[in-house]
Amino acid sequence: MLLVGRFKVFVGGVDVTSRWNPTLKSASVTRGAREASDTAQLTLADPGGQTFLPGTGDDLVVHFGNSADGLGQVFEGFVDSVRWRMDKSSGREISIEGSSVDHKSKVKAGALRSAADKTFSDVAKEWGSKVGLDMVVAGELGSVFRPYWLMQHESYMGWGQRMARDLGASFKIIGRRGFFAPLNEGISASGKTLTPVYGIVGQNVEDIDVTPIIGRPQYGTAKARYYDINSAEWREVAEAVREAGIDVDFRSLLGAANEGNAGQSAKSRAKESERERGDGSATILGDHTAEPEAKFILTGARPGIDGDYVIDSLTHSLDKKSGFTTALTLKAPAGGAGKDTRA
Repeated sequence: MLLVGRFKVFVGGVDVTSRWNPTLKSASVTRGAREASDTAQLTLADPGGQTFLPGTGDDLVVHFGNSADGLGQVFEGFVDSVRWRMDKSSGREISIEGSSVDHKSKVKAGALRSAADKTFSDVAKEWGSKVGLDMVVAGELGSVFRPYWLMQHESYMGWGQRMARDLGASFKIIGRRGFFAPLNEGISASGKTLTPVYGIVGQNVEDIDVTPIIGRPQYGTAKARYYDINSAEWREVAEAVREAGIDVDFRSLLGAANEGNAGQSAKSRAKESERERGDGSATILGDHTAEPEAKFILTGARPGIDGDYVIDSLTHSLDKKSGFTTALTLKAPAGGAGKDTRA
């Protein structure tokens, strides 16, 4: 059965699908686990200037799907920019770019803030509310405690990205909501458990290119040190890397402020080593349920390649030539990937 790509778009709360359907040339949505914002781009033919020019900051919601599976929301955010162009080959067209972050809001304003003896959840929510964001902190991240937190003339967006790197987390702003979630745990930015995406070679996989084992970024244990003022000596905190199978330690060059910070640093570096031990890319028939951090379960390739991967980023694309496709960037191979078990 031939699958026909479909879409639905709302601009400023108005359904513009029927008006845009005859002139839409292409549409895409890009999402990444380690990117604070999702992006969307819609290109429409504009031969007579009939497309109404949306305003920057207008609400933008995009759904993709096909004739078999129906539609699902793949983007929520704002119109970020509108470009008009003309050339002899393409004619006249309008490109509308969207961002899940409202770049006219206070999320990009620098600020000096500090807090003492609070959990990360408390600080993230309190400071998020000051820039108009309703924050959610998922999993064990919420209970991370520090005696001192500092935002030093950073924007909330910049501080959130820095804290995500520090804590081994993803940070995402979607509309007027923000999310922190731990990496490599199959949890979406919004904190929900994700449904795996299945790739079956010969059925829904259009192309694939994977390197299931990369030696250089692998470590067996991540270690960070701190100075214990009570014993007047340096101490180490260690975090094992899951499914590593090698006896090589990573040691942080810089000392942490205390034992808690050292433990968080070691855990973050262990997650990074786990994630970077392999990578790849795949394009599948469009799947609007695919999300960053979900498992990609590959079968039908060959021993040592079949297995589980983590979706690091993805791009949903829809055009009249290729239909609806989803391109995936893959990390953290597991479940048999990289191991040819044949005798």
